Amino acid sequence: MKIYLPIRARSSIVRHACAFTQEKDSKRSQRKCRTNRVYLYRSARPAKCRFGAIKIRRKAIAQPGSLNFRQVGRKQRWKSTGSKVIGRSSRRDRSPGCRRSLAELVTTVLSLAARDFIVVGCDSLATTSTKLVHPYDITSVYFEPDGKLKVDADGQPLLQRAQQIWEKSNDRPIDQLPSVTKLYDLAPLNACALFAGSSRIGNTTIAHIVDTFLMQSKIKKRTKDYTMGWIARRFKEFVMAIYDKEVPMKTARSAMEVILSGYSAKHRQPELWRLPFAYDHKKSDFDCDVSNTIKRGDYNVIFGGQYDVIQRVVNGIDSSSFWAIKERAVAILNDYHDEVQAQVHSVDPALDIPKPNFWDKKFDIFERDAGGVTRLFPDVGSLSEQAGIDFIYFLVDVMIKAQQFATRIPTVGGKIHVGLLTKNALKLRWISEEGFTYEHKHIPKYA
Repeated sequence: MKIYLPIRARSSIVRHACAFTQEKDSKRSQRKCRTNRVYLYRSARPAKCRFGAIKIRRKAIAQPGSLNFRQVGRKQRWKSTGSKVIGRSSRRDRSPGCRRSLAELVTTVLSLAARDFIVVGCDSLATTSTKLVHPYDITSVYFEPDGKLKVDADGQPLLQRAQQIWEKSNDRPIDQLPSVTKLYDLAPLNACALFAGSSRIGNTTIAHIVDTFLMQSKIKKRTKDYTMGWIARRFKEFVMAIYDKEVPMKTARSAMEVILSGYSAKHRQPELWRLPFAYDHKKSDFDCDVSNTIKRGDYNVIFGGQYDVIQRVVNGIDSSSFWAIKERAVAILNDYHDEVQAQVHSVDPALDIPKPNFWDKKFDIFERDAGGVTRLFPDVGSLSEQAGIDFIYFLVDVMIKAQQFATRIPTVGGKIHVGLLTKNALKLRWISEEGFTYEHKHIPKYA
């Protein structure tokens, strides 16, 4: 059973999955889920993990996902420009107290920066979503078992405003469209933009956002001396202004992730920038943390949107599996300490064994040689243009193929779009055949 909130449906290429915080009990290391949850096609079962749920813990300032391809032989250390392990959040140095909820962006976008070029790629399936909330998330928090409203210590109802229900809702897919554009050329800037998340902000489409951004006089005046950092910050300001105008209620805004790839006007090294627009429940604010994921002189590939299968292929493990193993290892060490302590107390009740911090690096199962997990290890910086194109196509295709056999609605699919940027070419070169179809005839989209 699902409850539709009385709001207008919004088109998006994002499905916001539940972000489970995994808090630790002060006495024993037992998982507790205290976050908002929305489930698809299942009845409510308290404290259970359900279909479509994603267990992700976020750092206060999350780091984007990337791959590192250092040639260090068999010692494949999990250290990279964007994330020390996998996904958007750095895991190895994060204590269990650092959390930030994350919605899953359902599309796949990738950008690869090599020494002489940039290759970008994405799928083309769009998902229309609307805000949904599960009845259990309302009744369990605001209502007593007898149906009466819960009250606080002062006798005031816990449910006092509609925004409290909004905060418990998440975007859920209700329809899909093929052949959606997620990759945009930013000419005359030698850059391009990949979009994951909302396909429009209110009534303003992504295509219109890109066009109006490039038409600004301050952008046209800087085509000879711009930097990618300056473009990223200007784009953030431009998009935030549209959010403020189109969707004043911050909690009602759809998340959107943008990957800017390109070259600064006076530099030959590629740069990749990430702009995640999302509502931060911890700060109670909708904002965007601009980050230079791949800096000049670094060569790597980064993922955006949904990429769990890609992580398993290139990293050997995905975010949720990695973190589940780490938490299980800590739980086992805590249980072992408690059993030893009980045996010691049976002999000498006054003797206490100090409990170390099992989240410390020296107890990290992945600290040495990535725990023995193997991964792909290509030298991205030295790839040829054709190898880079093949690599990006392979990663997007494996994500699409995997979802065909998944037990949930595929949210990555359609044709694969690939583009190439070089320093000397001042516009995006489309590698995939972009065009329209009319009466079985192909009409080029870009003349």
